[in-house]
Amino acid sequence: MCLNIFTADELQEISEWFLISGKFTGEGSKWIRFGLNKALRDKTDFVVVKRISKNALTVNKELLGLTRDQVRKNKMNTEGLVFEHIVPLKSVVERCLNSKHINEIKHILAEMEVVWITNEENNALKTKGFHIKERETREKADKAYNICGIELIK
Repeated sequence: MCLNIFTADELQEISEWFLISGKFTGEGSKWIRFGLNKALRDKTDFVVVKRISKNALTVNKELLGLTRDQVRKNKMNTEGLVFEHIVPLKSVVERCLNSKHINEIKHILAEMEVVWITNEENNALKTKGFHIKERETREKADKAYNICGIELIK
């Protein structure tokens, strides 16, 4: 599911940053990784959530269709919920930095999606070893969610 969280210009620019940044090694490369991770994390605060877990929906039905920034500004109830990147950002950043082609980077970035899940569902991902590992791609992440019984709805 490609949710196009970036405009075409943003996608091109961030992909070029990853392509160039992947060439750096050594002490400075950790700061490049940190900066790219922060840029993606900050961007997702302004992405409209298009899916929410069935269990999270019972806690707050109003979260669907809003950005995390809107939720914060409106001081909406998110107690017991987690704003989750389906494919962990660390995995997205590492895969992009290791890629040699801009179209591959764009494909990786297209896998980005944020959802609301419950604390219990987040703990199930962690307990079953899916917190970061085994969710490096969208396909693996979808499988992990299914194994943990997390049903995402629109």
